[in-house]
Amino acid sequence: MIEINNLNVILDNNEILKDISLQIRENEIISILGPNGAGKSTLLKAILNIVNYQKGSISYLKDNEKIDLHSLTRKNFAQLLAYIPQENNMQFDYSVKEIILMGRFPWIDYWGSYTSKDVRIVEEISKTFNVYNLLNRNYNNLSGGEKQRVLLARALAQESSFIFLDETLSFLDINHQIEIMQILRDLQHKYRKTIVIVSHNINLSIEYSDRIIILKSGNVLADGQAAEIITPSIIKQAFNIDICINQNPYSQKPNLLYCNRENL
Repeated sequence: MIEINNLNVILDNNEILKDISLQIRENEIISILGPNGAGKSTLLKAILNIVNYQKGSISYLKDNEKIDLHSLTRKNFAQLLAYIPQENNMQFDYSVKEIILMGRFPWIDYWGSYTSKDVRIVEEISKTFNVYNLLNRNYNNLSGGEKQRVLLARALAQESSFIFLDETLSFLDINHQIEIMQILRDLQHKYRKTIVIVSHNINLSIEYSDRIIILKSGNVLADGQAAEIITPSIIKQAFNIDICINQNPYSQKPNLLYCNRENL
C-alpha cells in the first residue's frame, strides 16, 4: 500500500496540492477525477517523484514496514511503480519491440544486458495485448489505440505492482477507451495489479473503477465507491454543473445524464 500524508505541492508560487492524505491499496482500480487545474496530474507526478513536494510524506507499506517511497533506488522504484504519461510520442524512432523491452530495465543484470528471458517475456506480453504483429513497426507510426496497447504492454513487462496512467484516454475514440479500460480490468484480475488512472470520462471511470477520488482546487473533495460519492451535490461542487444521475440498467452503477437546464 502507498500512503500519502498531508502532501503539499507548490509550483511557480501556486499551491497546487493542499494537505492531501489518502491511501492507494493493493489490487484496486482507482480513477482520479476533477476539473482542469484540480491537481490530478500533479498528484501522480508527486507520487512518481517527477515533481517535488514541500510538505508531507509518501510511504510504501509492506509487511508492517513503512518505507519512504522516494528513498528507494531507481531500480527498486521502477520495480514497484510503472507510469504511462499522457504524451505518447517518442523522440526517437524506436520499434514496438524496443519500447516494450524498455519495461525490462529494472530487472536487467549488472552489465545492462537483456537476456533471452527478457525477449521471451516481451513476445508473450505482446501477444496478450495483440501487438505481436507490430513488434517490428515504428512506434511513432502507430494509431493512438495501438500506442496505448504498446505502452500497457511495456508497463506489464516492467512487472511492477502499481501502474499509473495520466489522462491516457483523452485523445482516443470511445471504442479504444473502452478497450483500454477492459484491458486494465483484466490486468487487475489476472495479475492483481493496482491501477491508478487520471481521467476526464466520468461515466467510464464509474463503470470500471473500484474506487474514485475527486479533487477540487488541490483538495480531496470525495473518496469512495461510485455508489457512495457520485451524487448531484458532489458533481455540482466539483464541476459547477447541474446534472441528473440515473442507474445503469446493466451494471447497476450511477450514470451521469447531461440534461437541458430547462428540464432540471
